[in-house]
Amino acid sequence: VTSMRVHLDEVASWDADLQTVQETRLTMQGQQIVAEQLKECGWQFFCGHHQESRSGGVWDAPQGGVAIMVRQGWAARLIKPEKGDELANALWKSTRFVHVHLMTGNGATAMNVISCYGVPQNRQLNDDLFQLVVKYTIRLGNVPLVLAGDFNFELDSQGSYPLAVLNEVIAKRLVDADQMMAQLRGDKPVARFHDGSARTEPTRIDGVLMNTNMASAVQSVEAVRDTGIPGHTPIKVLLDMAQPAQRVLKPRVL
Repeated sequence: VTSMRVHLDEVASWDADLQTVQETRLTMQGQQIVAEQLKECGWQFFCGHHQESRSGGVWDAPQGGVAIMVRQGWAARLIKPEKGDELANALWKSTRFVHVHLMTGNGATAMNVISCYGVPQNRQLNDDLFQLVVKYTIRLGNVPLVLAGDFNFELDSQGSYPLAVLNEVIAKRLVDADQMMAQLRGDKPVARFHDGSARTEPTRIDGVLMNTNMASAVQSVEAVRDTGIPGHTPIKVLLDMAQPAQRVLKPRVL
């Protein structure tokens, strides 16, 4: 989204069980208001660190902010950084990172979902952010992992990848779900971003990266068309949750 407040009705209406959201632009009070509104629509709303209003009010937060939306009835909890954990606190304070545990099967297995918003138009800062993100995901160990976001690097050009992400992709520890399914279809990935300028070509900066534990669960990847969200074409991922949990659970849509 480009503002959670502006696009709330649109996002709340989507047919999904789980959504990762970037560029929420919410202050602490704004997060509370949006959480209450989404609760009435059947959603749990897990936010990253809030932003400060530029005008001192409830709204008018700057670019940034992330969240994860989970349907009510699916056990989930926000993972906040512990005191003294420098890595987790640095990511939290960036306002570009949030981590949620989702229980699968009989509750013995947790799916780790991370929503991340890359730094636009500053490769060095984006590289620094994703170096921290990759360190964090490695620390989680061999657990089901979904890393979704507006990454602000070109997923179709490995030359634009932050080095830490590139190393994980080359080693096949992270898999691009959109690209993986496109190859199976013999087609192109479906996610697209275009700023509307006639001088630029569409890029693929939005995506879902998974470790191999989760990649085996992907059933399909589709574009969500005509959303009214400027520039971005979100993607919908169908997951068979029996795969990572090794137990039967209804399919979930991300």
